[in-house]
Amino acid sequence: MDSNLENLAEGKEEEQEQEEDEEDYDDMNLENKSDFEKQQIHLKRQIKSIEKDMLDAKPWQLTGEIEGQRRPENSLLEEYLQYDRTTRLRT
Repeated sequence: MDSNLENLAEGKEEEQEQEEDEEDYDDMNLENKSDFEKQQIHLKRQIKSIEKDMLDAKPWQLTGEIEGQRRPENSLLEEYLQYDRTTRLRT
């Protein structure tokens, strides 16, 4: 199983290198591109950046419900919490 994981990791690295090479090639020939092609290249870069941000690890505040063991000690004291009251107020 370890070899499968290593193969997957190597495959991802090779894929990233190919994408970087394609971006470098696009940069070199940017002056030969039409305005539409330049826009498409810019949009692809934005999409890749957003996808990377979405796949990166999120801070504990953005992961939804979390137990105390899964967040840093006393980190909840530093946060401003917003919550809905679940019981009726008695007047």
